[in-house]
Amino acid sequence: EELEVGLPWRTQFDLYENWVIDDHGRARHHDVATELRWAPADWGKIPLNPTLYGEWKFVDKSQGPDVFEIKLLLGEEIAPRWHWGFNVAWEQEVGEARTTELAASQGISYTLIDRCLSAGVEMVFRNETEAGARSDAEVSFLIGPSFQWRPWKSSHLDIVPLFGTTSDSPAVEAYVVF
Repeated sequence: EELEVGLPWRTQFDLYENWVIDDHGRARHHDVATELRWAPADWGKIPLNPTLYGEWKFVDKSQGPDVFEIKLLLGEEIAPRWHWGFNVAWEQEVGEARTTELAASQGISYTLIDRCLSAGVEMVFRNETEAGARSDAEVSFLIGPSFQWRPWKSSHLDIVPLFGTTSDSPAVEAYVVF
């Protein structure tokens, strides 16, 4: 559940509640997070349209330590109807195992029906380590199709099933966003 607030000077503040489903199929609260994004220029004024992103997750103490994340977000319309995005991230736990995650994600999509339907492919690379065992990284790579449907002007439905390709990857990691 997310609330996004557009602010002046190409800034956006988000507040959200994250839920997880455990192995028994029960949903439970995981964290509340705050996020701030800032773009140094209007869209189209700087190549790749960079945006800086910072997030702090206030994790339920029974679920683990708080986490902060810093990202660089890039995106561009690379040709008519073709859209590309690339994000690089550093995420750090502030307690317990002090897990560090370095990640990169990328997607490309093609607009099939203008302002209505697009399809593409997305991929995610993650390198995760814990304090005291930084040389023993878990490395995962996931890839899969993406679909976006815009039933109304101010809404969209995204479906992205990603499939793991390494032994450390989950078999499937799926996202549904409305």
